[in-house]
Amino acid sequence: MKLGHNLKWTSLAQISKLCAQFVVVFMLARLLEPSEYGVVAMATVVVNFSLMFRDMGLGAAIIQKQDLGRGDIDAAFRVSLVAGSLVCLLVLLAAVPLATYFSAPGLAPLLAVLSLSFPIAGCGIVHQALLERAGHFRRIARIEGSSNLVGGALGLVSALEGAGAWSLVVQLAFVSIATSVQLWLASEWRPTASRGLGYRGLAAFGSGVLGFNLVNYLSRNLDSILVGRFYSSTVLGNYSLAYRLMLFPLQSITLVVSRSLLPVLSRLQSDRRGRVEVYQIAVGGITLVVAPMMVGLYVLREPFIRLAFGEGWDLAVQLLAWFAPTALLQSVMSVTGVVLMAARRTRTLLHLGVIGAMLQVGAFALGITHGVVVMAALYLLANLLNFIPVMLVCARVLGARPSEVTQPMIPPLIAALIMGGTLELYMRYGDFAQDAVSLTLAIMASAAWYVVLALAFSREWRRRALSALSVFRRATKAA
Repeated sequence: MKLGHNLKWTSLAQISKLCAQFVVVFMLARLLEPSEYGVVAMATVVVNFSLMFRDMGLGAAIIQKQDLGRGDIDAAFRVSLVAGSLVCLLVLLAAVPLATYFSAPGLAPLLAVLSLSFPIAGCGIVHQALLERAGHFRRIARIEGSSNLVGGALGLVSALEGAGAWSLVVQLAFVSIATSVQLWLASEWRPTASRGLGYRGLAAFGSGVLGFNLVNYLSRNLDSILVGRFYSSTVLGNYSLAYRLMLFPLQSITLVVSRSLLPVLSRLQSDRRGRVEVYQIAVGGITLVVAPMMVGLYVLREPFIRLAFGEGWDLAVQLLAWFAPTALLQSVMSVTGVVLMAARRTRTLLHLGVIGAMLQVGAFALGITHGVVVMAALYLLANLLNFIPVMLVCARVLGARPSEVTQPMIPPLIAALIMGGTLELYMRYGDFAQDAVSLTLAIMASAAWYVVLALAFSREWRRRALSALSVFRRATKAA
């Protein structure tokens, strides 16, 4: 099993997914009023929450477990199928009450139709986990890429034809159905009536993952729920747009690395040096990409929002000032989850999730009455406080010193801050025309400057890259 192979194909699949999502989100933001966009945000919150229950955390357990039996797989499939059906029923029953709670009548039919895709999506969970466990990321990339690109095209056509928020339904429903059907065709496994006693082991692992996902999701989305309850849908639309931009690095770079990393780290548990070096390369690589992205977004947030999404998104500009640095912190911390899952420390993962949730919920509770900008600032503070215990636990599980887990972040962060400072000076005192051409040139020049700065640390990165390659080879031979 090769991490480089996993990363390449997972990246291609994720790029296709993000491109499709970005195009639909971009068109909806251009075609809808902020109040209508707020309805889309509400539907997204409910749908994303429901999707967590499709496999009850068993997908990661299938990938991680060394002695996986057929009975375990059959049991996991049945759980996923039942869970998807129950989630469908619950969302159907909750559609009208949720629409009433959010004072958004148009939300109920959206949720009712979207809920029908949950059982279908649940049918493909086990097949995907088995493909990832076997390292068939190329097949998965082809499946996810084709489904997301066609689904994005259908969503785009629907948006242009005036479907509004229903464009989201068209996109998500097609992607769910097409992905599940292709996963069945790509995997040789088929469910049987066998019973696996080892399912208890999967359940113990999966319950910790599911518990963390629940806590993490609630803490991440409580802010949207509160904003939707206490403020107008226009405010929620602005908040949702800024939050989506913050999530971009988590849904792209970090997710790709984490998804590719789990099978490899799971097979390096007896190699302390290998674990540490793989982690350092992963976190260093994430920071190398995310740091300039978020620093640049912070500096260019006003012209970027105005030129990309049009007028009416002034509040989103203010929110991005706090969300951009938060995105960098969360991108780094998210890798700790993979480290803990690979070590079968899912209970510790859950405990960390509870600590983070308490900090974030406290920030939301303190800030909601003072406005969404104050709430976003307190959200950043909560993540800064959470960063400390997360890094300490990560170092302990890896068997590394705290400095070993934080040092890879420092060089790219310094380079990104220098780049951002230079860009800020140009924005204030240079000849920046606030148009699309000037914005594009500023982004290109900043990227080139960052590359020059990053190359100042290239000797260390080359050494670590070569060291990581040797670790990957050892992991491949052991697999």
